[in-house]
Amino acid sequence: MHVELIEASTITDRDIAAWHDCFVACARDLHPEEPAPPLGHMADLARNAGTHRPRRYLLAWDDERRRVLGYAETHWHDGAEQHRVQTYVEVVPDARRAGIGRALVEAVRTVVAADGRTSLLGSAPYAGGGIDFARAVGAKFGLDEIRSVYRLGVPPAPVAPVAGLSIVSWDARCPDEFLDSFADLRAVMNTAPQGGDVVYPDDIWDADRVRRIESTLREQNVRLYEVAARDDATGELVGYTEVAMFDSWPEVAEQWDTGVLPAYRGRGVASWVKTEMLLRLHRDHPALQLVSTWNAAVNDSMLAVNKRLGYAERKRWIEAEISF
Repeated sequence: MHVELIEASTITDRDIAAWHDCFVACARDLHPEEPAPPLGHMADLARNAGTHRPRRYLLAWDDERRRVLGYAETHWHDGAEQHRVQTYVEVVPDARRAGIGRALVEAVRTVVAADGRTSLLGSAPYAGGGIDFARAVGAKFGLDEIRSVYRLGVPPAPVAPVAGLSIVSWDARCPDEFLDSFADLRAVMNTAPQGGDVVYPDDIWDADRVRRIESTLREQNVRLYEVAARDDATGELVGYTEVAMFDSWPEVAEQWDTGVLPAYRGRGVASWVKTEMLLRLHRDHPALQLVSTWNAAVNDSMLAVNKRLGYAERKRWIEAEISF
């Protein structure tokens, strides 16, 4: 067994097909009721890393280099978390407990350390052996997380608008008129729950960083949809939610951040923008089947909003970080 870092310029179609077999086996083990990614999606991941906050993959091959036994997915942070690389390690079920996961972690650590980074941050499911593996490779643990799924079918009932606010939305690129306000609003995620031994430093946002991230997402063929609430009196954005969709895998989407400025909480802003987002997805994306999302287990208010909207199939995970 040996581990290789995917290079977009040299990876072959055969390599991608072998990785796809591994990816599907791991995905079906974790989420058996969810659509498996198509082969074209794997080609997208392999060949379109992005230049800002890139995603990179390492593959664990068998000795004959015919079968991929496991892989590591990495997302290279910027800003206040540029010391970290988000890392997820998966091994096909019939090859586990043979040192493959540990070899992938060590390979990622080597690549990351060469860039001067000092942390691998991921998560482990309570079901299965993920937590024991994380502990065995020296991880410390943070908050429990809940992964839940929304399956499209009957659209949610609209909710009443919040007095004094209006909805604005965009696809992929924030309109210039909202750019500075949106950059300021994104910093609200610094107020997200923290706990355990994983620490998130306060992040800093500006218009240039928003544009760099938008550019990389376009390179990665990821479309980010934003729905925001604007204060009619000031014109400033006060709450938002975002969903990422993949050009090469239109059946699934990922709910990313949702945030509301503290002064506007308790008025139903989060429920409003998230409902509006789902209504737009129902209307504009007939191929979409499900949206997955993650929330801190202590975030009772957001979990309650998601439950009302129809997010279900909750599974408990825990943050895990390896520092070196």
